[in-house]
Amino acid sequence: ADQPTRELKSRDALARMGPPVFAAAMTTLSTGLVMFGCTFVFFFQFGTILVLTMLYSILTSLFFFLPLTNAAGPTGRCCSLAPLSTKWRGAGGGGGFRGGC
Repeated sequence: ADQPTRELKSRDALARMGPPVFAAAMTTLSTGLVMFGCTFVFFFQFGTILVLTMLYSILTSLFFFLPLTNAAGPTGRCCSLAPLSTKWRGAGGGGGFRGGC
């Protein structure tokens, strides 16, 4: 049985979740940039907070969190949510979470 390595898990997470997260960050960042043109101080400051938050979060996720998961993330099937999803669906297909692990 092939057990996924930390590197494969990180690469898979980046490939699957990277584009939607990056797109969401870019739309929020563009909203903040538009607010730089506002004359009300509140909106200008709110735009500054949006831009700084998006930049910080993208840089932290790419250059801190991904290397951290490569160095010390789970290996094999540890921390997989797949067993929970099968319990959530239940044997009948529509039940709900039945509890237990």
